[in-house]
Amino acid sequence: MTDMTQWIVTFWVPVAAVIVAVAVFTWMVARRTPANATEAIGMALQAATVARELVMAAEQLANNGTLPREERFNWVYRQLEAKFPEMEAEDIVATVEAAVYWLKQMSKAPA
Repeated sequence: MTDMTQWIVTFWVPVAAVIVAVAVFTWMVARRTPANATEAIGMALQAATVARELVMAAEQLANNGTLPREERFNWVYRQLEAKFPEMEAEDIVATVEAAVYWLKQMSKAPA
């Protein structure tokens, strides 16, 4: 890997993942009027964190054979839906997709 490619993967891939996540969560939060900005930011960060953890957990469960690979998305969706019952279905899907994107990008980054 060239120095430029390594720099792009090391620096810009995580930046792009954060930008995508912020865009998705900003859209998600904007659809529901929070009581204040602190609540909106907290809800978005909490949903993002939980979604990333659930996606990583689903991947681990699939790798050890506990969860069928084709059920990973549904499992994460149901878990996120239970933890954030106020979220609409399309918001949950967007949150899960953003977390999957984040995990894929982190998997590509050099250690």
